Amino acid sequence: EDRSDSKGLKRGHSQGILTEAGLAFQLDWLDPRGSWSMYEMFGVKQHFLTLDYQRLDTSRGDVDFSFHGITLGLLFEI
Repeated sequence: EDRSDSKGLKRGHSQGILTEAGLAFQLDWLDPRGSWSMYEMFGVKQHFLTLDYQRLDTSRGDVDFSFHGITLGLLFEI
């Protein structure tokens, strides 16, 4: 906590559990010629579509926090 008045700081400590799971789908089979072109031009051996799920929950402590979300991305192997 950052305060602009003359009162003292307050601190809290909490512990949480982070859970994460993900999948990666290889995309090279969709366009084999395009994949070969990517390899020749940029050195990309494989490319994947990734899907990740994260969840963070407070297990104990003074500060209660939690979040969850899904992330979609691209992964390139060079």
